[in-house]
Parts: sequence; C-alpha cells; structure tokens
Amino acid sequence: MLVNKSFSKKNPLTKNIIYSLILLSTLIHISILYLNKYHYSQFIWENVSFHSAIEIAGSFISFFVAYLLIALERKEQGTSFNIFIASALVGMGVLDGMHALIQPGQLFVWLHSTATFWGGCLFSLIFL
Repeated sequence: MLVNKSFSKKNPLTKNIIYSLILLSTLIHISILYLNKYHYSQFIWENVSFHSAIEIAGSFISFFVAYLLIALERKEQGTSFNIFIASALVGMGVLDGMHALIQPGQLFVWLHSTATFWGGCLFSLIFL
C-alpha cells in the first residue's frame, strides 16, 4: 500500500482547526434548533419533487464515490476499508433511490429507515 508522506507530518494547527470546526458546527446546530423551535415552528414546506431530486442526487453521489473507492482498491491505494465503505454507500444509495421514487407514506419512511439501518450495519464492518 502506498503511503503519502505528507500525512505522516504532524501539523500543530490541525488539532485547533478540528476543535474550531466542532465548536462552529455545534453553534450552528443549536442556532438552527432555536430558530426552528421559536421562530419558524409554524413553517411547513412540503415539496415532494424537490425532496425526490435531492434524494436521487445523493443516491448518484453515493454510487460515484463507491466507484471511486473500488477504483482505488484495484490500484491498491486508499484505506484497507475501501470495499466495506463502497458496499455501505451502494446499499444506502439503492434504498434511498427507491425511497426517492415513492410517494410519502409508510413505505416512504420504511425505505429511508432501512437505508440508514443497512448503511450503518455495513459501515460498522469497518470496526470488525
């Protein structure tokens, strides 16, 4: 396996950048939670076409990233988990693609929940 030597160098700013990003993300999430709870609690925007488009785009992105991971695996580059990550992305991409094609209802929620569950199960194979 090829190793990029630039990753082996320790950067003292990396730790501070990661902590700053975590703090910024936390502040953004708390701010959006506050706005949704107190200022936009009555706002409803149900647009099935837009939701389907976003889900299909995410599905295609997952297929493309899985293809790139398999290409890296063939070249013996990347991590040793390329196949596990690619399988999780394909599993989630297929189920979320089917979720995007269904009208809102019980099956709609079931497909999205199943995609999240199987994606999590397949991603957990990395730890095994």
